[in-house]
Amino acid sequence: MLLPLLLRITPIGVVLIWLGLLALFFRPRSLLYLAVFFAPFTSTGVYIFPSQQFLPAWTFFTLLALVAGIGRRDRSRSNSTNMISLVIFGLSCLLSLLVAWFIDGTFFVRSATPKDFGSLRPVNFDKGNLIVLLPLLTALAMIWLIVKRSEDGEFARVLRTSVLGITAVAGLGFWEFLRFSIGLPYPGSLFRAQDPNRIANLDTSVGLRRLASATAESSVLAQVLIIGFCILLVAHWWRTTIVTPRFDKWALALISTVLVLSVSSTALVGLIAATAACYLAVLFGRAGRVRPVLKASFTLAIVGAVVWLCFTRLPVVEKLVTDYLLEKNKSASYRLRHLITSRAWTSFHHYPLLGVGLGNSPSSDLLGELLSNVGIIGTAAFFGCVGNALRRAGRVAWSRVQGANAQLAAARAQGIFVALAMLLLLTYVSGFVFETAQFWLAVGLALGVAVPQFPAAHPQPLSAEGYRGAEAGHAPDLEPT
Repeated sequence: MLLPLLLRITPIGVVLIWLGLLALFFRPRSLLYLAVFFAPFTSTGVYIFPSQQFLPAWTFFTLLALVAGIGRRDRSRSNSTNMISLVIFGLSCLLSLLVAWFIDGTFFVRSATPKDFGSLRPVNFDKGNLIVLLPLLTALAMIWLIVKRSEDGEFARVLRTSVLGITAVAGLGFWEFLRFSIGLPYPGSLFRAQDPNRIANLDTSVGLRRLASATAESSVLAQVLIIGFCILLVAHWWRTTIVTPRFDKWALALISTVLVLSVSSTALVGLIAATAACYLAVLFGRAGRVRPVLKASFTLAIVGAVVWLCFTRLPVVEKLVTDYLLEKNKSASYRLRHLITSRAWTSFHHYPLLGVGLGNSPSSDLLGELLSNVGIIGTAAFFGCVGNALRRAGRVAWSRVQGANAQLAAARAQGIFVALAMLLLLTYVSGFVFETAQFWLAVGLALGVAVPQFPAAHPQPLSAEGYRGAEAGHAPDLEPT
C-alpha cells in the first residue's frame, strides 16, 4: 500500500523532502525562503498524483512553513486590511466549487488539452478541482508569510531569494538552449514533473526551439523572467544592489538573453513593454535625479540601434519579429487562443456570478479565465487585491521622501511595480494559470516592499563611505540580514 505512493515521488522530490524536513526541525524560518526560491520553478514537483497533476515544490515548502508557524507567538504588526481582498478571493474560489458541485455534469465545456482538444466534457466537482485549489490557497498563504517576514525587517532577503530563483530558471533555460544547439545533456526530468522528456517545439520558420526551462511552456517562462528583468533593470539604472553588483549585471544579461532565445511572442512583447515601462518609472521616479535618467536613455539608444541593425541586416531576426510580433494575429496559435477564450466567455454567460468552478473552464486570457471560473465576485476580489498591491508599491516607488533609505526602497518598489503591471499585461494576452506561483510571488513582493523597513523615529546613520555612495546614487543595503 505504501510502495505505490512512494513511487510517485519525483527524483528531485526525494531531495526536496529531506531538505524540507531538515529545515522544519533545525531552521524553520528558512522554509519561506525555500518556497520563494522555488516559486519560479512552476513545473518542478515533489509528488505526482494519479491524475498526473503534481504537488509543486514551492507549495510543499509553503505548507511546511505554515506548519512551522503553528503555535508560535505572532509579534508582527500585520495590517489585516492588506489581506482582506486575498481572503475574499480565496473564499470566492471555494464558492465557485459549490457551483461545480451544483451543476454536476449538466453543463458542458470544450476541452483545451492537446489530447482531447475540442471535445465536450461535463462540468462537475472532482479531485482535480481540489488539486488546483491547493496551490492557489497556498500561494495566498505565501503572500501572507512574505508580508509577515517583511514586517520583521527581512524583505531584502526575500527579494534576493526571489531574484536568485528567477536567475536559476533563466540558467536552466540557457542550458536547455545549449542542449538543442550542441547536444549538451540537460536534466529535464529533474525540474519538470509533467512531460519530463519533452522536447521543445521546433519553429521551422526561424529554425529555433521554444524554451521552457523549469516551467510548463515558453509563455510561462517569459512571465517568470519578466519579474526578474524589471527588478534588476531598474536597480541597475538606479545603481542599487539586489544580490551583489556583479551578480546583478550577469543575471540581467542572462535573463534578457533567455527571453530572446525562448522564441515566444509573450517574451518579445514583455521584453519591449517592460523596458519601456522601466524607463518611464526611472524617468518620473525621482525629481532632480539626472544620472539614472541619462544612463537609462543611453542604454535604450544603444540597444535600440543594435536591434534595428539586426532587424534590417539579419533575415532570421526579421522573420522572428514579423512572425511573433507584427503578424501574430495570423498565426495558428492566435486563432486557437481566440477559440478557447470565446468558449470561456460562453461559460461565463451561463454562470456569471460565481463561474463554473475553479479550473473547469480554460481560457487564454486573464479576464476570461477569471470570469468563467470564479465569476464576477471572484474577479472583483482578484483585481481588488492586485490593485491594493499596486497602490501600496506605487506609494513607495514615487514617494518624495529624501534620503538613501528612501531611494533604495523606491528603486525596489519601482521594479516590483513594473513587474506586476507587466504580468497583468502578459497574462491578459497569453493566459493566466491559477495554480502557478509567479503572479502571486509578484503580488507578495509588491505588498512586502510597502512595509516600512526603516522606522522614521530611529533612522540608521550612514558611514562616510555610505554617504558618498548615496550621493552618487548608489544606496547601500542597510536592512538587517
